[in-house]
Amino acid sequence: MEDLLISLCENSTSETACARRIQDLVKQGVDVNRKTVGGRTPLMIVCWKYKRNDVTDIMRVLLDHGADVNLTDDFGWNALHFACRYNCTTQLPSMVDTLLRSKINVNATTRNEWNCLHQLCKYNFAETLYGVMSTLIKHNININAQTNKSDTALHLVCRYCRTVDFNAIFELFINAGARVDIVSSNGKTLLHVLCKYAIDLDLHGIMEKILDKCQPMVDRLDYYGSTAMVYAARLGCVKTVSLLLPYTKTNIIDVFGQNVADHLKKVFSKSFPLCLCCRRMEFFLSKGFHDELDRKSPYHSPRRGIDRNALEGTIPRRIDYGFTNTNRDAVIQLPTGNAWSIVRDAWTTESDLEMDIFLSFLREHTHQICTGRHCQWCTVSEAAEQYVHQLLDAVAVLDDRFEGEIVRYGSSAENTKIMSPDEFDFMLVLSHFKEAEKGGVVKHHAGNESSVAFQTESDGGVSSAKLLYYFYMLMAHAVNQINDLHIFFYNISFSETCVTLDCLYRGKPSVGTENSSFKLSIDITIAVIRSEINAIAHPLPSPLYSSKSPQVKIDQFLVPHRQLSGSEISGWKPSFPIAEKDAFLQFDPIITRCYCLLKLLVLLVSHTDDNNICRKTKPSSYAMKTCLFNFVRKIRIPWEERYIDLYCRGVCNEFLERGNQINSFFDPSLPVYTIKNESRDVMIKIKNRLESIRHCACNSHCSLFPCKQFCVAKCNFM
Repeated sequence: MEDLLISLCENSTSETACARRIQDLVKQGVDVNRKTVGGRTPLMIVCWKYKRNDVTDIMRVLLDHGADVNLTDDFGWNALHFACRYNCTTQLPSMVDTLLRSKINVNATTRNEWNCLHQLCKYNFAETLYGVMSTLIKHNININAQTNKSDTALHLVCRYCRTVDFNAIFELFINAGARVDIVSSNGKTLLHVLCKYAIDLDLHGIMEKILDKCQPMVDRLDYYGSTAMVYAARLGCVKTVSLLLPYTKTNIIDVFGQNVADHLKKVFSKSFPLCLCCRRMEFFLSKGFHDELDRKSPYHSPRRGIDRNALEGTIPRRIDYGFTNTNRDAVIQLPTGNAWSIVRDAWTTESDLEMDIFLSFLREHTHQICTGRHCQWCTVSEAAEQYVHQLLDAVAVLDDRFEGEIVRYGSSAENTKIMSPDEFDFMLVLSHFKEAEKGGVVKHHAGNESSVAFQTESDGGVSSAKLLYYFYMLMAHAVNQINDLHIFFYNISFSETCVTLDCLYRGKPSVGTENSSFKLSIDITIAVIRSEINAIAHPLPSPLYSSKSPQVKIDQFLVPHRQLSGSEISGWKPSFPIAEKDAFLQFDPIITRCYCLLKLLVLLVSHTDDNNICRKTKPSSYAMKTCLFNFVRKIRIPWEERYIDLYCRGVCNEFLERGNQINSFFDPSLPVYTIKNESRDVMIKIKNRLESIRHCACNSHCSLFPCKQFCVAKCNFM
């Protein structure tokens, strides 16, 4: 019964009346305080994962039947932490009210010294954010509490919060007594944070309000030798630079050999400002500005390295989900204009589907057909790749154990990304690590540096989590040694399988149109090449590859393994990214279009009334890709676009016939996806909706296409 309770709290069952079912279970004596792996209770799980409108009903049922509101998990999180971090729905205010009325400790902190307000400021984007923050302040939240990195809620809200209420939230914090003089990690003051990350903000207006209190911090250098004014110049905020100039005593020449005037000229000549206050202004620096800057004492900022031993000493002995801190937007960016509403309406109408509408959308919002010299997909991809190469070169300088080949893979490399060029995947294939003959164990094999800090206690092999966490810390340092005009970095996060960079792309200035930027994310993982003795032979059916060889053993890697939440992350698993990329590059374009269409249909099923679409789809794109590969291997017919809906139905059948688990196409012994009811329901909806399309009056039947009127193998295309 406890397992069913957890499933209901996760909203991972097909139940519709969850509150009533949970009430029935608690009346039968189920333990409402039973902890799962990681120490999470049903109440915590509801606050984390349950997104239906009756979430407060579920919470009240649990609380009324003895749920302890102040229990914490293995990392010190309580239910309020989970709600503030993960629930971005309109139900958040009532959830917080319910927990506060139940006497939850509003100032409880996690193992990393985060309180619930910290969680809200960094991770939550709910429209009700201002009201929830006001409620917490009224309940005496410690607004000046600092995290383990010395960040206050004010630091975090200035760096991460970009809701329409930002100015109101900023004033709320100041009026509630938030201190502006606290210095966070790496020597960053509030001025540093504002000037470095004031994307789409009226930075000049904000600085005018707080400058009287912050004048002593204007000349303060952070760990990387920059002042707030230097960061404002890299942003392109000429108004803020002009505002701060009279209060500074130094002319900083930063680690890139440039002062504030150099940065401003570069931004305005080759791109555009990211702050709201200077977005539309013409660039002009008066002679008086240059004269005043020249009168300042020059200071050349030193380029800082790292202390490897000290950095290795910060690697946790045990790394699990409590150390992950992904801050990626939970919803995807929809195309501008009415393109999305057209396909959404076509999908939701009760009439028969017209595939041309969806294929037309894909022609405009994928990179299968390159528009040529001014193609945005090509431009952004080249900028992202150039940035990653610069970054990983800097990492290798910091620690040569992380030298290796850089491989681009995933949807952007396969030309299967839909909507926009805003996600990129890269792999650093480490030269100094290799798989041991004992399969799945990685060893350090070259160079004079020790790898003891990365070893597991069980087998002495290299822990994927420790190596990846150290790589994450190297990256966090290296991003400050790169000043790329077009890829503007603003956040780095660590997950079980990769390091994620959240960036902003700003292109060249446009003539006659308003300059705009957009968010993109770059996932970078580490990998080692599989040993010859452990590599498996790829199945290479002719539709996938042009190679005459039926079996090959190249391009196989071990990558960090995503394990159960709460368990230690340390293992490696086989991965075949180059084989997957090569497959799509050699496919008939109709096969690739079929995959893109399936991804689009999953998004359409997942869209909400307010047009929000979760970034993490169910089923995952990788699950659909695996089913597509299996489907392609089975059929032996020419691919034609006019029958693309039938191919999609065939892939749906592949998914629905898999039971509870999907295994890798390249290694059938390797599980890659667990099928839950929600994923199954989505594929059933897609399959049923596609059945409204009629092609011909053929009455023959085909096992691949269980359509009563059509058989690709036998139909004469009447």
